[in-house]
This record gives sequence, C-alpha cells and structure tokens, in this order.
Amino acid sequence: MRHIRAILILACAALFASPLHAATRNFTLANFDSVRIEGDMEVTVTSGKPMTAQASGAQEDIRRLDLRVQDRTLYIRFNKADAEPLLGSAKNLPLKVALEVRTLRKIEIFGNADAVVDRLSGREVGANLYGTGSLRIGDMDAIAAELNYNAIGGQLVVSGRTEDLRATSRGTGMLDASGLFSETLYMIGEGPVSSRFTASDTARISVSVDSRVDVRGGAECDIVATQNSEVICEPA
Repeated sequence: MRHIRAILILACAALFASPLHAATRNFTLANFDSVRIEGDMEVTVTSGKPMTAQASGAQEDIRRLDLRVQDRTLYIRFNKADAEPLLGSAKNLPLKVALEVRTLRKIEIFGNADAVVDRLSGREVGANLYGTGSLRIGDMDAIAAELNYNAIGGQLVVSGRTEDLRATSRGTGMLDASGLFSETLYMIGEGPVSSRFTASDTARISVSVDSRVDVRGGAECDIVATQNSEVICEPA
C-alpha cells in the first residue's frame, strides 16, 4: 500500500512540475468586419492587410481557443465545455491572438482581455468595453462613432476623427477620447469614471454618481450633472 501511495505522489509531482509547451496556431476564417472578444487574452488587430489570424501561447490554452465568424463578426472565445483557468498566464506565457483584416468597423471586449487596434473605419463605427480589460484604438475614422464603456477599473483610449460621437460610461476606470476629434458629442455617464473628449461644435452631457468629464475643443456645452458629478467644458 505504501508503495502504491509513493508512486501516486511521484506521478502528481511530475505532472505539476512539467513545463508548459509554447505553441502557435493559424486559423482560416471567413470575411469579417467586426470582432467580439470574450475571455482573458491579448489581441492585436492590424487593418489594411489580407485576412489572417494566429494564436500563440501555452499549447493547452490554444487548444481550447475557438475562433469563428457569424454574420461578419469574428468571435474569439474559449470552448464553453472547458471552463478551467488558463495555464499559461501563471507561467509568463500569456495567450496572444494577432489578427490582420482589410477593414474593421467595430470591436467589443467582454471580460479581462486587452486589445490594441490600429484603425477602425467606415460610415458608422463602434467600440465597446465590458468587464475589466483595456482597449486602445489608434485611429478611428468615421462619420458617426459610438463608444460604450461599462467596466470596473478598465481603460478605453481612442484617437482619430468623427463628425458625431455618442458615448456612455458606467462603472470605474477611464474613457479617454480626448484624441478623437468630433464636431458633436452626446454623452451619458454614471459612476466614478474619468471621461475625456474633444468636440468643436456642441456637446450634450448628462452624468451622475461621481462622474468626471472633461470636454475640450471649444464646443457649446449643455450640461446636467447630479450626485457629486463634475463636468469641465473648456472654451475655444
């Protein structure tokens, strides 16, 4: 009996001591112009190139990854039947997904993902952050743009240009669109989120519950701020 117990202990020790193997995997995808990310991973998106997708990280984590396109939206998530935590994160081997796409018009993050997008473009574009992750967009180019921030300690940073910007913020963290130049702005906020915008024509702001909003660019502001909220609208 002692012999069997010793064998089991050694087997378990070997299992937990075994190193994780790094791996890469390429995905073949149908055309998409929108991305939805669910889970704990790092994603980079480069536009203006032929469509490709590659994942790198721990072999076991990549095996669980599911990429598929539905209605021109690329879903990046894990198999629902496998709810175990990622193995590579604790071993300095994070899961990374690199996408190349001709044109991207919308991106959404749910969970703890971190994403960097070089460009969103189209007549109407959008960026949504839900959870605890972060999203950075280098260049947003559109007639109409929509930003939705509903996160705890997250960060949404956007630069570029649009005629009309609509934004919502809830939770805690930062929504920084000061580098996104808009003509008109309509913004609703609730909770201690620090939000920054740049608008040149008009800005309608309605916030509550400790929200902080800074509007630059000289827009004429219509402000409703309640429950210890503050809005600073800088003149031209």
